[in-house]
Amino acid sequence: MSRILVTGSRGYIGRALCTHLMNCGFSVTGMARRSSDDYGEVSLFPVIQADLAELHAGPDALPAGLDAVVHLAGRAHESGESPGEAAYVRDNVQASRQLAEVAIRAGVRRLVFVSSIGVYGRRLSGGALVNEATSPEPVEIYAQSKLAAERLLGELLPAAGVELVIVRPALVVGAYAPGNLARLGALARRGWPLPVPWADNARSFIGLRSLVDLLRVCLTHSSAAGSLINATDPQPVSTREVITWIREGMGRPARLVRLPGRLMRLGAAAIGQAALHDKLFGDLLVGSTRAREVLGWQPVCALPDEFRDLGRSLA
Repeated sequence: MSRILVTGSRGYIGRALCTHLMNCGFSVTGMARRSSDDYGEVSLFPVIQADLAELHAGPDALPAGLDAVVHLAGRAHESGESPGEAAYVRDNVQASRQLAEVAIRAGVRRLVFVSSIGVYGRRLSGGALVNEATSPEPVEIYAQSKLAAERLLGELLPAAGVELVIVRPALVVGAYAPGNLARLGALARRGWPLPVPWADNARSFIGLRSLVDLLRVCLTHSSAAGSLINATDPQPVSTREVITWIREGMGRPARLVRLPGRLMRLGAAAIGQAALHDKLFGDLLVGSTRAREVLGWQPVCALPDEFRDLGRSLA
């Protein structure tokens, strides 16, 4: 498969994926709500400007001769954002339906849908290992909409002869990573001593360069068809290590203060930040054996280097 459409090509993962695919010899077309001119940049590949939820079903909706689609576009979850359920349904579920319908008409052979480990929801708490056999139990509206899109695509595409691959990435780390990692990086940049528990926690991540390489494999590997694949690095890391590596990338010492974990959680609860404490210092373990054992994939970049890249990008 050599002609690929990437939706969400202007996003954090989309940009890196398009570059990686082009470097690997693929012909890439992007799709985004805004044009290259809106971003004040010159694109190295053609970009279709379109709102997926309103994508028309005509014969020219997608470029001719497409082999596969990577569907990254959608409304992402951000702390403090509360657009309401209808917005998530429109941008994550309805948009996926529209894309599926035009992909079927265009004769696309495979669609790789990038979902989220957030669909496991409550299963992620408590420190138990989650794998592809774990039943999803999403809590947040964002994750519920991603699971709904997974199921919708699973109904529409295989019945029409289109191969579906669902990828559920862990939190993605790399240079200029957005969201909670950017906030943690901003905190690390201030140089203050930061508290960490005496006992290390364990959390699963996926490096940006490793994720886009896994998506490349999912586009081409015959055994990926019909698969559900968790995307994580096989080695979980602690928040202590994460802060240390980010500050190394910034050229700064770790400056960590070890405290009893119970005391830290009680302090966080006292100021109404128990949920934030758990996100930073709780365990979150996700297994990705299918990627390695079925597809023969291995991470292409070590997690410490990805965190150091994040630190350098924020220094």
